[in-house]
Amino acid sequence: MSSFAEWKPKISNEEAVKLITAPGSPLELETMLIDGSVQRVYKNLWPSLRVFWLSALQEHGDKTYVVYEDQRYTFKEIHERVLKAASIYRDVYGVKKVRQSDVFRLKDELTQKGLRDCFRHPRAQFKWYDWNTVWKDYRGDINGIMTRDPQIVPEDNATIIFTSGTTGLPKGVLSTQRAFLTIVFNVWFIYRLLQSLANDSVTKLRNGDSLDPAPAPERQGGILLATPLFHVTGSSVMLFSAIANSPAAAQIEGLTFGGAPVPSALAVRTRKAYPKAVLSQAYGMTETNATVVSFSGPDYETRWESCGRPSPVNDLLIMQNGKKCPPRTAGEIWIRGPNVMKGYWGDPVSPSSIMELLSDATSKTLTKDGWCKTGDIGYLDEEGYLYLNGRSKDMIIRGGENIIFSDPLNLKDPVSVENALHRDERLNEVAAVGVPDSRLGELVTAVITVKQAYKGQVKERELIALAQKHLPNFAVPVMIIVYEGKFEHTPSEKIVKAPLRKLAEAEWKKRTADSVCRDELVQQAVVQWTMSALKPQVLSAYSMLS
Repeated sequence: MSSFAEWKPKISNEEAVKLITAPGSPLELETMLIDGSVQRVYKNLWPSLRVFWLSALQEHGDKTYVVYEDQRYTFKEIHERVLKAASIYRDVYGVKKVRQSDVFRLKDELTQKGLRDCFRHPRAQFKWYDWNTVWKDYRGDINGIMTRDPQIVPEDNATIIFTSGTTGLPKGVLSTQRAFLTIVFNVWFIYRLLQSLANDSVTKLRNGDSLDPAPAPERQGGILLATPLFHVTGSSVMLFSAIANSPAAAQIEGLTFGGAPVPSALAVRTRKAYPKAVLSQAYGMTETNATVVSFSGPDYETRWESCGRPSPVNDLLIMQNGKKCPPRTAGEIWIRGPNVMKGYWGDPVSPSSIMELLSDATSKTLTKDGWCKTGDIGYLDEEGYLYLNGRSKDMIIRGGENIIFSDPLNLKDPVSVENALHRDERLNEVAAVGVPDSRLGELVTAVITVKQAYKGQVKERELIALAQKHLPNFAVPVMIIVYEGKFEHTPSEKIVKAPLRKLAEAEWKKRTADSVCRDELVQQAVVQWTMSALKPQVLSAYSMLS
């Protein structure tokens, strides 16, 4: 197993980025005014998805593009299907550029209710067809569509991707050609011409190595996609675990975690299972068209808990109460860049209640100068690395304060509690939730599930002892429930915490029904919080009085 604990880069991140994006390089940057906002953009980015696809077709035509079970399709074979589908959209559905984005993409992990909500959108116009029948019966000229250039420009609308609607109605994320394509160069920046994960450009430069192109591999590589494709940390962990002991493990060149970083204990176990693979971490969201923050190799393995640094075209802010936070102070993560959405699809002047809701959602998410408020909580360190603590709606309020905002070491947020418990390899999933308390507002609890091989072997007292070893007193759960069922997940594989909060609240009420028992448990929690919150001199006096 490789170790990067003593890794000392020869140049800084800033110097490496400057070299990679220098004038004349494929990833050269330029500054432009886009919709009233000054943005850094990739100078050589394709102007449209059409041009991007045609360039890929020209370069890779006879190579395998898609593999699904025993089916294999080359770029050319997919292109034939693309031409036919595009012709059907034009001739049967009447889709044209002047009508903007009449055809949009729905996340395939949306629930049936979520799909119905999308279809009920006031701007959505649907004609229902039996696609298989339409495809079979279509007799139009599929090559004719290539003779008509629609003159698409980078700021034209490109996609409408509906969110999974975790907290309400699914929202259609409207993005331009530039916004949608920027992800390709963001990935290219990290993986240097998409040759191999092992050729991470930043790491190579920081090691003092050359960026000369690596020789072409003897065999064509591929990417194994876990689904759902968005927010896939949970899926990825299950996928990695499934193939860790198979012959395929030796062939894996790189593994990328998406969304919030996996617990460091799981990352270390992944490193042991795949000793030759380069590990990477990426963070983004539908509203930013995927990756905006990432890193890999030794940079990642010296900071398991981080999501990485922003791409060359993205900026990050950590905001709390309308003010920018200093390093290592938690707040809401704001993102700006050319890959940020235009807004949620909708007509702001429509009197429809749903449209007003979507318009309001856009104004709550995007500032006038282009910053996207993610709703995620995190902090930046002195070198600009991002650390994610969780969603603002998941924060536990204790002692009259939002505990994540009051903790410069970020040891009291749900993610840290969950990471500490994940050190026990017998656990499958962990969710930290708060339960109401009249004196402190909320108390920290956790609900866990156990891997099948260890059913009946994990005890609450063991887990609390583990938490006490790795967390300050005020962050140690007052109760840990060993849940025998399976956690409910959103379509994008996030743990649904609302029912777990209700479960924990009911169990806490049951345990504290006896007033004497309740007083003892709550007093322990109060003392833990007080002992941790008081300044040393006050703490000394408090100890003597008690």
